[in-house]
Amino acid sequence: MLVYAGEPIKYGYLTIYMHNDLHLPTAVSGAVIGIQPLIELILMPVAVVAARRIGLMRLMIFGGGFSASAPTSASP
Repeated sequence: MLVYAGEPIKYGYLTIYMHNDLHLPTAVSGAVIGIQPLIELILMPVAVVAARRIGLMRLMIFGGGFSASAPTSASP
């Protein structure tokens, strides 16, 4: 349920972030949003293989660590 709630938020605020903070043209932000689902489809089997090898809980902790350590905004 949280994944489905996060998708509209991601698509709504990602464009604002790319425009205001990163100063990217509209065409680039549209390309990023258009290509992102294809990249996710490619990475899903990789995540399944990784989860089977190292364990689902360890993979979730690893992903959570990356998420928590990600920068919150770009520096100008």
